[in-house]
Amino acid sequence: MLFSKKNIPTIRLHKASGQAYVNLSGKRVYLGKYGTSSAQMKYDRTLSEWLASGRALPLRQDDGVLVVEVLARYWNHAEQWYRTPEGNAARSLDRVKLVIADVRKIYGDIEAADFSPLSLKALRETWINRGLARKTINDYTGEVKKIFRWAVSEELIGPAVYQALSTVEGLRAGRSQAKEPKRVLPVPLDHVHAIKDHVSRQIWALIQLQLLTGARSSEVVFLRPIDINTEQAIWIVHLGRHKTAHHGKTRTLYMGPKAQEVIRPFLNDRPISSYLFSPRDAITEQKSQARTHRRPNQKADTRQTARVVRDHYDKDSYARAVRRACDAAKVPRWHPHRLRHNHATEVRKISGIEAASVALGHSRINTTELYAEKNTELAIQIAQELG
Repeated sequence: MLFSKKNIPTIRLHKASGQAYVNLSGKRVYLGKYGTSSAQMKYDRTLSEWLASGRALPLRQDDGVLVVEVLARYWNHAEQWYRTPEGNAARSLDRVKLVIADVRKIYGDIEAADFSPLSLKALRETWINRGLARKTINDYTGEVKKIFRWAVSEELIGPAVYQALSTVEGLRAGRSQAKEPKRVLPVPLDHVHAIKDHVSRQIWALIQLQLLTGARSSEVVFLRPIDINTEQAIWIVHLGRHKTAHHGKTRTLYMGPKAQEVIRPFLNDRPISSYLFSPRDAITEQKSQARTHRRPNQKADTRQTARVVRDHYDKDSYARAVRRACDAAKVPRWHPHRLRHNHATEVRKISGIEAASVALGHSRINTTELYAEKNTELAIQIAQELG
């Protein structure tokens, strides 16, 4: 017997017929004559397929599998697959959920084998009419293709369905009715400095690090002393968690003197495995500086919410802090991710697009083009001198 884990359905004897069987997902599966090696082999094989299908009986292509059945099984797969290294649900799972809802609403009742390129294009039209941006629509379209590719790997449908869907190309700029996404520009530095007095020193340090290193907000919020090699003149940070870690790629930050000065105050007397930038520290410092009229023996106020202050920021809490500070400073709201555009633009001015690509950790230069604004000042200068 191949399986010894708990909660695994066992092989049983049907006394009336002498057949071996196993109960899987509320159904009785007969395996052949009880006590024979062939029945044991079929049990092992059936149980393996049941476990591989997420403890569900495998669906067969000739069963007329419906789209809604494919979607339900893919969602069970996605909930396990789209996870951060810590086991939390990844943000991309939200996109999967939205796509599944749209596909189910329009095509859930048809057979999966009948889902065609025209079906996918019709879905795409609904997203265009909804006013979604072209890039978002292309991402959603790719997610649908991924669902049916997974269905092929699970033998729910034949490969011809996915091969046909693969012929549907993404929308091109200016060649569809889909609106173009707004161009993301660097944050004006006066808008950055305007919020300094409205954020904690932890948030301000995160902002400075992004400007100086071009790191993503999701990369700097989790920095710890143990991650930083301070033995050389330029500090080196090898990030264990970053956007492309699941692709097996590495991500390294290089911190010069200015970035080191930002971090150094947070390194003092801190355990090497603790986070550098802690909301708990920010609140403690805020309370210590606040004016109070409380009596020494006055009881603490009753908590009004169940909110728990964590020992680190994430990219969402960081972005909320910046957004609130923008409102307090009465400047247009900006997102911390735009600070990468600031850094890329400065690097490109000094050292060119390839250097900007390295600084941002991009594997393709055309990705960097989205971040680094062209040096129009240099272009004007050349035009004045040579044009």
